Amino acid sequence: VSPEGRFLRINKKFCDIVGYSEDEMLALTFQDITHADDLDTNLEYVRQVLEGEIENYSMDKRYYRKDGSIVWTNLTVSLVTATDGNPKYFVSVTKDITERKQAEQKILEYQQRLKALASQLTIAEETERRRIAADLHDHVGHSLALARMQLDGLQDSPTELERNIIVKDISNIMLQALQETRSLIFELSSPLMNEIGLCAAIAEWMEEQ
Repeated sequence: VSPEGRFLRINKKFCDIVGYSEDEMLALTFQDITHADDLDTNLEYVRQVLEGEIENYSMDKRYYRKDGSIVWTNLTVSLVTATDGNPKYFVSVTKDITERKQAEQKILEYQQRLKALASQLTIAEETERRRIAADLHDHVGHSLALARMQLDGLQDSPTELERNIIVKDISNIMLQALQETRSLIFELSSPLMNEIGLCAAIAEWMEEQ
């Protein structure tokens, strides 16, 4: 490639990558087929090499193919100079890395989905905590408070019949509190988790939600 960016000599592999014939390529510059988002970076590297700030450079960049599609490449460039030190031409090695970039994009998308799922799980966990706290307060807490009130009134009951009735009420209240507590414990420690493990249990729960 000339210092100005014109293609001087190319091989068939590069033509295959960008989709142009050799004759078509020799009428173009690298600026003509470089993706707009990568052009400024590429030109800055060229300037640094021409001014002797760096000896060579390597970058991932995109080319516009002849059919309008985009191909990702890894580009490595060195400068060949004349005996007087003036630049003669660039030697460039280009490798098609489109598949790698697509794989990286898929990984990025998966990571974003995982972050979204983790966020949903955190929200769901907080909602569940609040529900459990409300159940403890509204049901178990009230039942125990009522049982204590009944116990306080037990000593004031004048007859054995009344005391027996109060004891029976207390027994029913405690039974209800016990059932509600067991229900909460069951929800907090699902048998499914013990059978298939935490990760699988969470995955199944997320799928159901």
